[in-house]
Parts: sequence; C-alpha cells; structure tokens
Amino acid sequence: MAPPASLPTKPLGKTGRQVPALGFGMMGLKRLALLDRAWELGYTNWDTANSYGDSEVLIGKWFKLHPERRADIFLATKFGIKFTVNDKGEWDISADNSP
Repeated sequence: MAPPASLPTKPLGKTGRQVPALGFGMMGLKRLALLDRAWELGYTNWDTANSYGDSEVLIGKWFKLHPERRADIFLATKFGIKFTVNDKGEWDISADNSP
C-alpha cells in the first residue's frame, strides 16, 4: 500500500526512482509516532546515520511493525564520519576507515 498523501518528487540520481524532495531526519524523541505520521503525510525519503544514536534500530522496529510499508520508504544513511569529544570537551571529526 502506498502512502495516502504525496509530496513533490525529484529523480534520485540515475536510479530512476522518484523520491520526495524533502527528506525526513531520524533523530529525537517520540519517533515511532512521528514515523507513523510522516508516512501518513507522504514523507517517504527518510535519512539516518549511526551518529544519530539508535535511529537505525528504531527504523528497524518501525519496519517490523509495518512490513507492508517498507517498499514505500527510500532509506538513506551515512557512514564513514566519526564524531568524538576530546579532552577539552570539543568535538573532533574524523574519517572512520574500519571495514
């Protein structure tokens, strides 16, 4: 079943897939309910990263609750950037080259 609402879309690179021009970030509280509402409103371009805490696990839980909606979602993630706090309490950003 496709989402009931639609948003303006754009082609995603050379994939031929159309995704909403507006993505939906995955950081914050009360996120399962937000994911439900985002899907209801037609937000199907979801963005996550391991630096967003447990957002990837949360999305997995949402997909488990709604397996019929998985095909509706374009899921983007990021990797390779590592954020740490140094001894001065400042953020350090580095590339994570682990396999």
